Amino acid sequence: MRLYFYLCAGVLLLPVSATASSADATAPGYRQPSAPLQAIVAAPRPPAVIGGPQRRTVALLERPARPALQELPKAGIKLAGLSIDRVHFAGAQPAFGHGLALLTVADGRQRPVSGLPPGARIAHAEFSPDERWIALSLWHDGKVRLWLVEVAAARARRLLERPLNTVVSNGFGWLAGSRTLLVSLAPEGAAPAPAVIPAAAPAIQESFAGKPVQVSAVADALPGARAAQMLGWYLQRQLASVDVSGKLALIGAAGPLLAATPSPDGNFILASRLQAPFAPAVSVLRWARRDELWDRRGKLVKVLHDRALNDRPVQDRDAVEAGPRDFGWRADAAAALHWSEAGDGGDPRSEAEWRDILYQQDAPWRQPARVLARVKGRINEVAWGSDALAVLTETWFQQGERRTWRLRPQQADGAPQLMFSRKMEDRYGDPGRPMKRALDNGERVLLTSTDGASLFYASAGASEEGDRPQLKRYRLDDGETSTLWRSQAPYYERVLVMLDRDGRRFVTQRESRDEPPNLFVHEEGAPARALTSVASPFAWMKAVEVRVLRYQRADGVALGGKLYLPAGYQSGRDGPLAVLMWVYPRDFQSRSAAAEVRDSAYRYADIDPLSPLAMVRLGYAVLDNPGMPIVAGEGAAANDAYLAQLTASAEAAVDELVRLGVADRKRIAIGGHSYGAFTVANLLAHTRLFAAGIAESGAYNRSLTPFGFQFEKRTLWQAPQVYQAMSPFHHAHRIATPLLMIHGQADSNPGTMPQQSERLFQALNSMGIEARLVTLPDEDHVVRAAESVSHVLWERERWLQRFLRP
Repeated sequence: MRLYFYLCAGVLLLPVSATASSADATAPGYRQPSAPLQAIVAAPRPPAVIGGPQRRTVALLERPARPALQELPKAGIKLAGLSIDRVHFAGAQPAFGHGLALLTVADGRQRPVSGLPPGARIAHAEFSPDERWIALSLWHDGKVRLWLVEVAAARARRLLERPLNTVVSNGFGWLAGSRTLLVSLAPEGAAPAPAVIPAAAPAIQESFAGKPVQVSAVADALPGARAAQMLGWYLQRQLASVDVSGKLALIGAAGPLLAATPSPDGNFILASRLQAPFAPAVSVLRWARRDELWDRRGKLVKVLHDRALNDRPVQDRDAVEAGPRDFGWRADAAAALHWSEAGDGGDPRSEAEWRDILYQQDAPWRQPARVLARVKGRINEVAWGSDALAVLTETWFQQGERRTWRLRPQQADGAPQLMFSRKMEDRYGDPGRPMKRALDNGERVLLTSTDGASLFYASAGASEEGDRPQLKRYRLDDGETSTLWRSQAPYYERVLVMLDRDGRRFVTQRESRDEPPNLFVHEEGAPARALTSVASPFAWMKAVEVRVLRYQRADGVALGGKLYLPAGYQSGRDGPLAVLMWVYPRDFQSRSAAAEVRDSAYRYADIDPLSPLAMVRLGYAVLDNPGMPIVAGEGAAANDAYLAQLTASAEAAVDELVRLGVADRKRIAIGGHSYGAFTVANLLAHTRLFAAGIAESGAYNRSLTPFGFQFEKRTLWQAPQVYQAMSPFHHAHRIATPLLMIHGQADSNPGTMPQQSERLFQALNSMGIEARLVTLPDEDHVVRAAESVSHVLWERERWLQRFLRP
């Protein structure tokens, strides 16, 4: 057998043998799939929806179907968990808007926004608190600049000539009063950016006895010293205020700021200043920094906390840094700081009566901080309402618990009132999210009923019927809940925002099996009124049959998945189909949580080009996301029984498809992305259930992710047998099914570096096992460019035609 490879127009195509592919499969350049699939790539996308804080106006951000390959960043660099676009002085932007329209909630009228420059790309948009203005950051002519839309006139204009620095932020935010923005500018007069290619010199790293440090799963592209130099340069930003007329006032001196947040009254700024030495091997969120309080001119009022570099390995999700953390502003107060502090020093192994303590300190900062609450878990979130009401959520991963408490902030160290307590995995018991409203300064606070006696919660409404979103009233005095509204078949509909304070008027997003999401206004005593009328670009999906399956695996765990059948298909008349299963397993701590019904039979099938559902258009059946739970045993971690449970789940899914008469056992393929790709390779190594595999952007050798992966927190040296058993690379000799691998050459996801696919392909190639590797230039963990997406579909289509013979 003669082995060879081709390098064609930037796409690396690596078939195993001359007999395994035709000349067409190795022709140079990007390829397009058949016309039905290419139409999916070119189909328009629905607009992104941005609601105004006063609930009068909705901004509709028009989005292109797919960016062109030439629009992908060519001068990016990835360091310390940041993806930096070096041309634009910005964080890498995954998607842009190309146009903007305004929708009036009262009458549904739409107006296009004029004045935007041709070819501009909208990265971020934010309404002013009074909804008179929308601030935009636009990528244009190699810069990111601030633009302003006047809502009444529906017209845009450039507000600042000086470019923004958006490496770690959106670059702007509104201050109280709706006339002024706090902006983050690229510093003027700075020295040129450090060169990406360092001067030739020895690269030296050193470790020290007794001082373990966090190690990145992906090696930095640059030696540590040069990477730190580059990060120090790109993180420099100058704060300033600019009013709606364009008047600019600098705030303080330029510096490496991680965050800068104004107080609700606009008189103070909470700033987090990064401190040298920078550590590119760990996330920028763990660098040494000083939390400071400034006045609105940038003058230091007080130092809140100096935190050291946190480069210690973290294997416990309940571990946090010692000392004050998570500083923020109370949304319902003019200028009141709050923060959390661990009562156990941040170490969950230490004994402590209280794990976390919530503190508050008010302007003018002369009085000592006071305790608002003490809890036995880690503070996860605090939603503010008034001096008499705040809602605190705490979690404790060791027991998998989540608790929600009602606080009375005016009572120092008062006893909180328990509202909800559940296991974190329990979707059926999830109360949902509390509804909020916007104050005149733009801050969002808890929405209480007119009499102040109740809160409102919007939830997924998960149950054995599937998800049926609902709006509930929660009485604060006795904790009684009542359902005000619930989604009804044949729709999946969820509440987005309330238009009053009693649950009689609200806006929902409604969809059905063949209708894409649209906005509706609900008013008591009247039928729901459509605000938007986005039509499905996939009329053929109306004839596709969707079945929600429920079945069991051998150990009794209940499983499920969504089965999509081609238009007009009847199993009794047409017989078994070729089937594509698309998988992504999950870990669970209990069998009951693993068995819960997920999703709804009435969701719109969003045919993203990279979705496996595209293959239904070609006559394949698709089983999307079949249940593959990995459940922890008594006293054991979930992954201790990973392979046995994974293969049992796959066997149960195949058996159910065959029982239904839908599938032919010899014509089932399996595919997946990321952890799903890892699953595909494992199932091909340990079963003979499938005729072909498609694995995209996966990790296959767990010795290349030795410090933990997914929800596995043990290191390779703590659980060597688990890492060995779960690595399909170590069992490549058992793979006998043709495997297609696709990987972005610029994959920045920790652990799924392109080397993972290259090494597995080399292993299969060396043993004469049928495989094909396609690597895509400039693509990250998820493929974005239209040319790349088309080529991925061409590869999938050809692979399935070849081995499933539909």
